[in-house]
Amino acid sequence: MKVRILIASLSVALALAACQTKIDKAEESFVDGCHAQGAETSVCSCIFDQLKAHYGAEQLLEFNRRLASDLPPDFVETAFGAGVRCRS
Repeated sequence: MKVRILIASLSVALALAACQTKIDKAEESFVDGCHAQGAETSVCSCIFDQLKAHYGAEQLLEFNRRLASDLPPDFVETAFGAGVRCRS
């Protein structure tokens, strides 16, 4: 029984690590694109963190797979608000 629990725990840990790697890559891509548009890297990271807090990591990963026209209606407003807060 202990072996099964250990294997299950390791499986969950590996799945979380894989997800973390994906979100890290998504953040890096977002920050690079944001910075290329002229914002400071710290502001871009702050915006990403606020978007992640609002939508959750899995939802941001899903947005990353979608076309820009398929984002939720409040995404632009949420991102803009995060940008304002992160600059102040």
